[in-house]
Amino acid sequence: AHLVDAVPRGWSYREGVAFGLQQYHPPPMPSRSGIFGSCDVHQRGLYPRELDQLTRSLWALDDVPAARVRLLQLGGVSHVVALHTKGLEALPEAGLFPSVYAEPIRVFRVEEPLPRTYVADGVRVVPEGEALAMLVDPRFDFRREVLLAEGLPPRAAQAGSPGESRVVSYLPDRVEVEVTARRAAVVVLLDSFDPGWRAWVDGRPVRILRVNVAFRAVPVPAGAHRVEMRYRPRALFLGIALSAHRSRRWRSRPRCSCAPRCPWRTRS
Repeated sequence: AHLVDAVPRGWSYREGVAFGLQQYHPPPMPSRSGIFGSCDVHQRGLYPRELDQLTRSLWALDDVPAARVRLLQLGGVSHVVALHTKGLEALPEAGLFPSVYAEPIRVFRVEEPLPRTYVADGVRVVPEGEALAMLVDPRFDFRREVLLAEGLPPRAAQAGSPGESRVVSYLPDRVEVEVTARRAAVVVLLDSFDPGWRAWVDGRPVRILRVNVAFRAVPVPAGAHRVEMRYRPRALFLGIALSAHRSRRWRSRPRCSCAPRCPWRTRS
């Protein structure tokens, strides 16, 4: 934890803490400025298991800066904001700003991160327990290959670009991606995998794959395609069904003709 060291004159310590949070943007504060947060360890343990493993592995690499940079690139992270330099020595510093903390706020640039969506044609099938180690292995070309435990047969990446993709619509529960694939490939979206997501390619349902430990992807054939992902967890439909059932039961209750303040009247 970082303690506020220089509270502005006339401010209380709590006001200084609040100001520091606005300066430093610890998670989940960046979202207020329209910035996607990445690789933040969720202290309350609400992340999916695979995403939690990936983020904790990233921040355990203090003594292996090159491996940390590799994971940041793989996750599409363009900048790192920190109050320290340990484990970030391999990143060029893009900015240094005074803060209410004892340390200045440092902004580091991650060079050549993956885009938010991209196309890969190489597939490596590895057991769950080996995926994290493989991600930091230089023999794994994360720009042309994906790691997964099941869902596709292994195949080597071919020479030349496999294609391009771009996000054309992005909402919290729905993402649309346009894809041009030069051969059979996998379209990766650098958003966390969750079994509640569903996918369609040109209107046809397809299975969403969990690749590179914690991200989402779908296979596509050669050609131009439109990929749509929607968040439709089973719990949502169960909740809608239960709510509709309770509503029908409430409307079917008998009504009485007593005083106007009778609860049966006020809720009918």
